[in-house]
Amino acid sequence: MPITFHVPGKPAKKGSLKPMIVPGQKRVFMLNMDAKAKGWTERARLLIVAAIPSQWYLESAYELGAFKVDVTFQFLRPKGHYNKKGLRPDAPTYLITRIFDIDKGQRLLGDVMSGLVYRDDSQIVTWHATKRYADTEGTYVTVTAL
Repeated sequence: MPITFHVPGKPAKKGSLKPMIVPGQKRVFMLNMDAKAKGWTERARLLIVAAIPSQWYLESAYELGAFKVDVTFQFLRPKGHYNKKGLRPDAPTYLITRIFDIDKGQRLLGDVMSGLVYRDDSQIVTWHATKRYADTEGTYVTVTAL
């Protein structure tokens, strides 16, 4: 039984990490430098918890199993894709500009689901990720235990 959820709003990505040393401690913490990721992460966690059925932890291989993740990152089209008649016939379907690295979106999503959907994101053995233009922004996710 797969888990499916949607996080509305502009998809977030895991930005570059910056090492920070806390005074008085010998540990180094890696901070995500993308400020937009924090709010998105909090919203996503709430929606993931709501999407998980009660029997998920009994039926899935939460601790040691393998998982497949299908995700679509949807972005609003720029105004240049439209003319007076509506969507231009030559407007692209897929987002191929530099505004969003799909692998950084996957990294953030994998980390957000850790401890909720599976024990650790290293359990993901298959990713299918797409970024595209759409009428509404959002991240659409389906996770399947294999």
